[in-house]
Amino acid sequence: MDYRYTQTEIRDDCLVITIDNPPVNIVDPPIPRELQRRVAAAHGDFSLIMIRGAGKGTVAGVDLAKIETIAEGIARGISEANRCFETSRTPVVWFLQGHTLGGALELALACHYRIATPVARIALPEVTYGFPPGAGGTQRLPRLVGVDAALPMITTGKRIDAGAAHALGCVDALVDERADLTDALRSARALIDNGKAPSLACRLDARIGDPDVFAKARASLDHGAQNAGATAAAINCVEAATSMPFDEAIDFELDQFLHWVGTPNSRALRDRFFAERIRN
Repeated sequence: MDYRYTQTEIRDDCLVITIDNPPVNIVDPPIPRELQRRVAAAHGDFSLIMIRGAGKGTVAGVDLAKIETIAEGIARGISEANRCFETSRTPVVWFLQGHTLGGALELALACHYRIATPVARIALPEVTYGFPPGAGGTQRLPRLVGVDAALPMITTGKRIDAGAAHALGCVDALVDERADLTDALRSARALIDNGKAPSLACRLDARIGDPDVFAKARASLDHGAQNAGATAAAINCVEAATSMPFDEAIDFELDQFLHWVGTPNSRALRDRFFAERIRN
């Protein structure tokens, strides 16, 4: 396979995979395939595998300009990479430095551990473009941080900083803002050497604190908003995390994603996003 979007280097007994798709490391369809093949090829030959974004570390999710035509392929590609990460004999660690958004966060959530600098930001912004996440975001995030914390993140698309993510439990360790790759690898080794269990969402239950959390979320929906349908679908997907086996809930989420990404409201929201970006 011709690896165009990822680079590797070996640091001692660690394999470092860098996503390199400038300027913001958009997750184009080949990237999950490259990550999957590189992780699978490691064959337990390393003490850990670390994935990061090139440059300032941002990995900006899927290309909205192409999303409708690549929707099923990219969602399934990310999901296949995620299964590879989760079943890897070698711990897979994601190093969050800049923004990790959408499909990129869905990849990170499937890793054994996540390490971040304080300036890192994470988000699942899909509903703001008229569709729910489609590659496990509504399933893994609630299992890592609990439904009460995950649901508002998913239904608003709000970005949170690494400190908040660490407090919630979807980031396993923080490193200094000036930390480099060596520091991140040292932190990852410390997690493993100290016996911290991998934070694999697929093995966890989605915890609920407030039994009325879904009813409250539906009651607060702005039915006049252009993304109301997608937001309602995202609520349904998170609820599925509490009531369905993991693989069935993943399939349910994918069906919802594929439906909503092709709707006129989603197209209009994406058009508005690009128009505002041009004006700014």
